[in-house]
Amino acid sequence: MSIAPGWTWQSLLVVCAVLAAPSILASGSTVAVGCDLAGMALIATGLLLGLRRMASADRASWKWIVFGTLSGVAGSILWELPSLLPTVHGFDVRNLFWLSVYPLTLRGVVLRIADKGRAADVRRALLLDTLVVTGAATVVAWHLLIGPAIGQDASAGLLSTAVTVAYPLGDVAMFALAAALLITPSRRGVREALLVTALGAELPMDLINALLMAHAPDAGDGWYRAGYLMVNGMIAAAVLHPRSSVQPVTGSDPDSAVQGWRVLMLGAGLCAITLSTFFLPEEGWRRIPVAVTAVAALAAILLRFHLASRDLQSAERALHYQATHDQLTGAANRTLLLTELNAAVVDAVPALIFVDLDGFKLVNDSLGHQAGDDVLLAVTRRLAGEVRAEDLGARMGGDEFVIVCHAVDDAAVEALAHRIEESIRRPLTIGGRTVSVGASVGVLLPESGTVGLGERPACTLVAELLEAADSAMYDAKRSGAGVCVIRHVVTA
Repeated sequence: MSIAPGWTWQSLLVVCAVLAAPSILASGSTVAVGCDLAGMALIATGLLLGLRRMASADRASWKWIVFGTLSGVAGSILWELPSLLPTVHGFDVRNLFWLSVYPLTLRGVVLRIADKGRAADVRRALLLDTLVVTGAATVVAWHLLIGPAIGQDASAGLLSTAVTVAYPLGDVAMFALAAALLITPSRRGVREALLVTALGAELPMDLINALLMAHAPDAGDGWYRAGYLMVNGMIAAAVLHPRSSVQPVTGSDPDSAVQGWRVLMLGAGLCAITLSTFFLPEEGWRRIPVAVTAVAALAAILLRFHLASRDLQSAERALHYQATHDQLTGAANRTLLLTELNAAVVDAVPALIFVDLDGFKLVNDSLGHQAGDDVLLAVTRRLAGEVRAEDLGARMGGDEFVIVCHAVDDAAVEALAHRIEESIRRPLTIGGRTVSVGASVGVLLPESGTVGLGERPACTLVAELLEAADSAMYDAKRSGAGVCVIRHVVTA
């Protein structure tokens, strides 16, 4: 075709709308039938042309949607031309074409969702949300479509009843697929918007048709034929659209729009199930399917909220950890160190060990930043091996570390400082090379009788203690002694 690809899908929708108009204005007329057949032929052409143009990565899933739509189009053409395929042993063969739409489309949409590559927890949440929507839609379909269809002819055979029930169940499945696509995190385009609209429209159309047949039988089915033509037209337009719609969102959290849709659909599903529970028109065994579906959907809603609460708590813990721990080494960061010290000095002044690496800059400059990072990681592991579980080891920044020691005697603190200095001084193997760094260690011991904060602001005292420990570290560095111990008196 010589028409520009971007214009083709739009023009197909416009032409389908024009061809659908006679079915509404003059339902059953020769013009309406001819326009309907022309529209179906146009849709079939658009489907095949769009599938041929489509990128191979998209074609793997879209081909099943195209085959399903073509099957439905074939059934509609045979409906307008019934002489082409008569009834066989009381079974309308056109049902095979129409019913084939559901499994073929189901496979295609499931492959579309799988292509989005979401994490396991996102897939689990998506499944539960889809089950809730499916349950609510099934309850509504049972009241308006399935139950009345079963009760219409008690003498109908098993095959006839199965076919009658299969259509509304298939519409429920299409509606659930639309919901699944809508709430799956991805950057959506026109193609997916058209597909979601088309799949989601079939069940509402059948529900409206059932209500009209029950309360306004003279309304006719012209609007339904026109709507079905437009539904197929939207799928053909989606196939013709030049851009792919599968673009996964980076990160593990769904975007806010998806969350909004989820809340809306869960709320609507809960309302539908609750209302059905209070206003069940069926009696006897017919109440059982509705009750079972309602219980299952409610269970899915409760499980969904439980998982959402658990995920929220996990996210909060992860954010707190990121805010209080060093990104490179995993040690406590300056924020957590200050928080710990501000809380500690209220009751008693802890001992502090201030560590600064010697020779780190030389390693960083000569071997590169990656080697420097590896040294910091190795030093952090050695510090963790020396520090007690009840104490806190934190990276202040750069190559400086602080250890906060609670409720321990002075001799034990001094011994720990010497062990740290000796541990860091041992050679390291970094990138296949042996490197050595040293440590200057300043130890602050609270003077005997120092009891705590008193009337001073905690932050002021903490700054004083860190400054004193830092000064002791520089004394150790200048003297070359490795470890320098000072006693600090907290003044009023």
